[in-house]
Amino acid sequence: MVTSLVNAPINLFHDKTPKGRIYNRISNDLNKVEDCLWYYGFCLTNFFNFLGALVICSIYQIWSLVFMPIMLILGFFIVKYYLQASRDLVRMEGIAHSPVLNIITEVIPGSMIIRANKFEEKYFEVYNKRLDDMFKINLFVAGTQNWFGITMDYLAYLFLVFLILFAIIFETQFEPHSIGLLLVYALEMQSSFFYFLSMCGMFTNIMINMERCLAFTKIPSENYEQIEQNLGEWPYTGRVEVIDYSVRYRPDTDIVLNNISFSI
Repeated sequence: MVTSLVNAPINLFHDKTPKGRIYNRISNDLNKVEDCLWYYGFCLTNFFNFLGALVICSIYQIWSLVFMPIMLILGFFIVKYYLQASRDLVRMEGIAHSPVLNIITEVIPGSMIIRANKFEEKYFEVYNKRLDDMFKINLFVAGTQNWFGITMDYLAYLFLVFLILFAIIFETQFEPHSIGLLLVYALEMQSSFFYFLSMCGMFTNIMINMERCLAFTKIPSENYEQIEQNLGEWPYTGRVEVIDYSVRYRPDTDIVLNNISFSI
């Protein structure tokens, strides 16, 4: 990202991109991408914990897993429903950070001009409004995460109720130690499964930050290395002559110098 930013053209990228957006990508987004390695490990750990508990429960009482397919299906649809909203909210959260950082980068170097023109209150209002917009998105993100966690807890309690009723109804088929072992590993199984789903959801959301970081690795370069370096005995004379020279800042802007001719 840094190499791409350094090689990015001034007129085509840096003149158009707010500094707050750049700071946000190389700080907040990049930090979350680094965290995804830990989430990936947690996903694998809980997945194998779930498989181990599933094997033990199936050995002691295979019928105790009759409710598991229903839980798997419900968990899949809950995660799918949650990700439909959370992905867009995480993207909006990343976008909402940039205006806050951008106004800070404007105010610090321009503080003397702001004070000279008595624009302090105006910039306070703008800053507070952008901060409010960012926290509004943060509240929605936190709300969806809490909803997901509570829904997973309800599903886990439903499975626990099923196991208790199953053990009470078929108590004659169990020995005391097998019931205790079954309940312990059944709890481990459902907790690992739902933690696995939660980590997968967080991992998917972090991929939004990865997407934003990858976008900054694909900035078109100035290709300065392709400039002709073998100039021979240039300059031949101390004279520079420009004839009918026109220039624009970017390909999509108007011409700022039109057919200028001069000699130096």
